[in-house]
Amino acid sequence: MCMLDMLARGGYIGDGTEKTVDKTKGEKEVIWERGYAVYVEFAGVIQGGEDRTEWMKQIAQSRGLEFVGLKAEDVFDTSLVERLGGVEDQAVDAAFHVDLKDAGELAPLPIDVR
Repeated sequence: MCMLDMLARGGYIGDGTEKTVDKTKGEKEVIWERGYAVYVEFAGVIQGGEDRTEWMKQIAQSRGLEFVGLKAEDVFDTSLVERLGGVEDQAVDAAFHVDLKDAGELAPLPIDVR
């Protein structure tokens, strides 16, 4: 988040409006038209963890960043790519496929973060 904050405040990340930059006024050329903050919440897998997704979303949006909030267990969701607006790449999927059919049920980790 710190790196995204520095890039947004420095004018390197645009707000998605594709506004014209006036270099004669000292305006920096935007490198990325829009910035995204991706946050993975682990509260569901850590016993006693506090969900901070909404807090992180407010911070990201206050800096003009798009927010993508995920839960740690989303890594096992086969429709995640489509939900995020991407297109499934069969070649990449085949190369990095992990078979979890015999992995058993995942239980929360017995870690107290207080």
